[in-house]
Amino acid sequence: MPTLVGVGALDMLTPPALAEEMAAAIAGAQLVLFAEAGHMSTMEAPEAVVAAMSGWMAR
Repeated sequence: MPTLVGVGALDMLTPPALAEEMAAAIAGAQLVLFAEAGHMSTMEAPEAVVAAMSGWMAR
């Protein structure tokens, strides 16, 4: 199943280490780290989230 796992680098509720673990457990998953975002990546870094999702969906 194609999977994109995105996480804010500053996320304190679900830290990047947990997203890395999740992505590692899903064969072929792609992990994207949003550098200046916390838990609300879609609100804190909407352009980065849209770019990651658009690129992932276009593949």
